[in-house]
Amino acid sequence: MDEKQKVVEQTLAQNASSEVKSETVKSKVLATLKKYLFLFAIGCVLLGLLSFIGNTVNIRTYDEDGSKVNNYLTLAGTLFQHENGVAFQAIMIVFWLVMPLIGIIFAALRNVNKNFSAAAMLVFLLSGILTFVSKELAGYFMGGSVHDTYFAAVWMPIMLFVASFIMLIDGYEKDQYSVKDLAESGMLIAMSLVLSFLKIAEMPTGGSVNLQMLPLFILALRRGPLKGFIGAGIVYGLIACLTDGYGLATLPFDYIVGFGSCAILGFFNKLILSKEQRGYNVNGEIFLFIGGALACFGRFIGGTVSSMALYGYAFVPAVVYNAPYIFISGGVAIVILMALYGPLAALNYRHPSSETAL
Repeated sequence: MDEKQKVVEQTLAQNASSEVKSETVKSKVLATLKKYLFLFAIGCVLLGLLSFIGNTVNIRTYDEDGSKVNNYLTLAGTLFQHENGVAFQAIMIVFWLVMPLIGIIFAALRNVNKNFSAAAMLVFLLSGILTFVSKELAGYFMGGSVHDTYFAAVWMPIMLFVASFIMLIDGYEKDQYSVKDLAESGMLIAMSLVLSFLKIAEMPTGGSVNLQMLPLFILALRRGPLKGFIGAGIVYGLIACLTDGYGLATLPFDYIVGFGSCAILGFFNKLILSKEQRGYNVNGEIFLFIGGALACFGRFIGGTVSSMALYGYAFVPAVVYNAPYIFISGGVAIVILMALYGPLAALNYRHPSSETAL
């Protein structure tokens, strides 16, 4: 009986030991994957960049005699039969090459500062969205209509979206939400929603001026760019899209890109709300203005692309429609935020967030 009991105990001990070893190996593999997660994102973007050498779209235009001419546009710029082809080529190089390469640089620097993970995610996401509508821009600049879309025009943005999702996971692994984060984010998002219904003025070209960006700016300042983007772009963007009633087709550009751009201000949070900052500061005011202006420009890009892609606006009418109400709304929010900078710094000194306590 004792012998049997010893055998059973030895078997249990061996099983327990093997389970511990298995868990140890599993944890090491997961830790390694998390450590080098950004490499998967960079790999996806590099795979997408392979399409840079292939055909992108086939634009059908017409000669003076009415005959059809197919212009095969490649990102290498090998064949342009329209005077505006160079303008489109420049846009494509920015969307398909420059922005992804900037995102790769940010991803590679994510160990220097965790904000680089959020920066890479935003760049990949914005570049992916813009490449999806690049064929529509091609039709505009080439004076024709989009006749066909090659695989490269879909493959590249898909790879960018995957990369942005990976960088989101990478940043979130380093920066979990606390109860305080959720409570403060929810309160500021609710304030933005209320302020969106309080219109200061209606613009004659369209759109209205309100203060909905002000709480989103504070959210980005207090919680950083990643949580700022999740709160402003994803959560608030979806709620605002549903309440505005323009349809889910407007969600990517007008809301996720538009309001998600408020997170840009979060990249300056440690320069504006440092641990020792208790009141007004000239450098802080300057960075408030710079970050707020960049955020407004990001929302302007999203709104302009949406007008062109979804509503068929030409470039100039899209700018005329979006620029007045976006920049005036953003400008008013920035002025108020700069006026409240002292009290906000004092509040942050007493109740610092994890993003501004370093």
